[in-house]
Amino acid sequence: MNLWRQFGDLAAQQPNIEAILAPDRTSLSFGRLPERVDALRVALNRFGIGRGDRVAIALPKGPEMALCLVGVASCAIAVPLNPDYADHEFARYLGRLRPRAVVLPADGVSAVRRQAIALGIPTIEVIFDSNDEIGAFELRSDLRAVAARPGWNEADDVALILMTSGSTGNAKFVPDRVHHLLAYAHEASKMFDLGPADRNIHIMPMFHGHGTKSSLLVPLLLGAGVVCPDRFDVPSFFENIERYRPTWYSAGYALHHIILDQIEPYRAIARTARLRFIRSGSGRLDPKIMQGLEEAFGAPVLERYGCSETCTLTYNPLPPAVRKPGTVGIPCFNEVRIVDDTGKFLGPGEEGEVVARGATVIDGYWDDAEANGAAFTAGWFHTGDLGRFDSDGYLTITGRIKDLINRGGEKFSPVEVEKVLCEHPKVRAACVCAVPHPTLGEEVVALFVPVEGAEVAEQDLLAHTRARIIWFKVPRRIFVCADLPKSDSGKVHRPSVAQLCLAKLTEANTAKASHGFREPSALEREILLFWNEVLETNNADLDEDFFLAGGDY
Repeated sequence: MNLWRQFGDLAAQQPNIEAILAPDRTSLSFGRLPERVDALRVALNRFGIGRGDRVAIALPKGPEMALCLVGVASCAIAVPLNPDYADHEFARYLGRLRPRAVVLPADGVSAVRRQAIALGIPTIEVIFDSNDEIGAFELRSDLRAVAARPGWNEADDVALILMTSGSTGNAKFVPDRVHHLLAYAHEASKMFDLGPADRNIHIMPMFHGHGTKSSLLVPLLLGAGVVCPDRFDVPSFFENIERYRPTWYSAGYALHHIILDQIEPYRAIARTARLRFIRSGSGRLDPKIMQGLEEAFGAPVLERYGCSETCTLTYNPLPPAVRKPGTVGIPCFNEVRIVDDTGKFLGPGEEGEVVARGATVIDGYWDDAEANGAAFTAGWFHTGDLGRFDSDGYLTITGRIKDLINRGGEKFSPVEVEKVLCEHPKVRAACVCAVPHPTLGEEVVALFVPVEGAEVAEQDLLAHTRARIIWFKVPRRIFVCADLPKSDSGKVHRPSVAQLCLAKLTEANTAKASHGFREPSALEREILLFWNEVLETNNADLDEDFFLAGGDY
């Protein structure tokens, strides 16, 4: 079986059911989906791209991105990238991946276009008319060649490569083969009873594993429709809930928090929604958020656990089966165990590292022997997460071995940010850590040691960092210190850094509250009211930086 045959079977069984939908667009039915996917394959083969060839896709969120992902994954290797990466990040990732081509929007000068040109990587432009049916776009490129392996991907072919950060600061590339995706879809049909009667609102980023596999490819492979708006905000989310009557949606905890935080004007829509369930992933969900969502929508919130390397490993099942809020549920058809630091299997109640093997667990990272040696042992994938099973087989995640920061569902290594800070000529050393944040789960804060005799302002370091990495990796605050806290072995002690950062944040907030007052102008007063509402505070300052005060982008 391959993805193409699966879509062909669905076209024969349910030709009139809408597959990909979007606001103010003519939807694409399952009956026409294979035709659109085949047109994309023909174009790629004409460009000399086929099975085994990597194609980076850096398109904005929306139906064109969705169909390109589906189409490329059916006949080549789709590598979705965040279109908002900075030049520095595109240069690094494209330089390592060396894709045969980069798919990007037709108009405008962008970071991805600049870096593709600089690296000599051909581009493929997507040209479409928003008045046409979804999928009626043209791929334009100067490429002309004969594909070495034309046709459709088969079970053992790699269909998708996703990026995941590692503790070394270098991104790891996660290859999913066709059989991994089909196995995940098969299991999702049992976990959530998904099928042609279902439809979801896609609100996660499409370059994210949660957004690519769980919210797009899997439902389409099961014959369920996917609504693909070009952005996420709460008003349009509820407008789409009312317009499209979805049966489920899936999101990370940061988006769930945003939805619940702004739900008041939309409670009537929430009460009349026909959601069967709400899925939560990309981090632990606050029980208060879960309760609030369930009361608002009248649907169960199902926490699950997994990562890019494994897809879903455990899940809380649909009622009437037992759900245990605070846990991430029971294993799916993969084998999930807890081990100690010697590799010994542990029993119920004992805490250790979560390891897994099974039909949706990847064989290994792409082109990364060192990472494979560290993460894959005797057929088991080591997640780097700590957890324990209870006596009923429900898993609770208790922490992380890895030092990854999880800011609103966006996971990345602090080492990557530290490298950027240390590129500043006046910075001798830096350490980046996570501190608690009420809506994002974790926020990024940094300490730095200046070069002897040098003085550098925090705003200068923030500007330096913002120019080189994507916004969610930029620290909220960057504090100066004489030296970084060290362990007995001489290594930087991250827990001590986090405690010091929290103390400095508290000190900065106290100093802000005690400085002199001046009467705001009428416009400043309006802005302060808005800031207080957004930042959930009563003391926004006239001379404050919105982002340093905790504002999000």
